[in-house]
Amino acid sequence: RAAAHPDRSMALPPAAPDRQPRHGRCIDVQVYDRPDGLWEVDATLTDTKPQDWPLERGLLPAGTPVHEMLLRLVVDRDFDIVAAGAETRWMPYQGECDAY
Repeated sequence: RAAAHPDRSMALPPAAPDRQPRHGRCIDVQVYDRPDGLWEVDATLTDTKPQDWPLERGLLPAGTPVHEMLLRLVVDRDFDIVAAGAETRWMPYQGECDAY
């Protein structure tokens, strides 16, 4: 890992020894080369809770995605977006979260 420039770095505050995790968010980006010369860029956002989480429809077990969304871009050699789409794979409130 490259060292940060000394004039632009900030000291990391120490973590509290008794802190408790409440929410996790992961953003994963993967790039694929296609035989037709285009690229696909898949970006997945996943939210999880480290503890069981009560919902109106029941208990969501710890580690189960609260949200999981996929964005796919198709990009040409000039980095122009030629197609795009999104899909929500997990949501806590079907009929509400996907109504917009």
